[in-house]
Amino acid sequence: MEFNEKHPRILPRYRLMDLIIRHKHLQNLHAGVQILLAIIRREFWSINGKNAIKGGLRSHTTCFRINPRGYIPKDDLPKNRVITARPLYNTDLGFEVLS
Repeated sequence: MEFNEKHPRILPRYRLMDLIIRHKHLQNLHAGVQILLAIIRREFWSINGKNAIKGGLRSHTTCFRINPRGYIPKDDLPKNRVITARPLYNTDLGFEVLS
């Protein structure tokens, strides 16, 4: 284990840390949050490092477009929910349970 790994330099969340995050992110082929955190912690210790990396990756438009967080519907709706009918036409009161 090298000296820098045992005793990393402490960096607060400033412009320098954002530049280091961006450089390491591009150098390691757009690495994700956990991998990037492990790589950066080999040399530097960032105060609130995980949140700093998340913010840095959110601002990187290439990775943001590749990883969208939109709603994807699983299945289509059943036929009886799509057919137009009078209001309360497809309701059931459940009288058979009461008898």
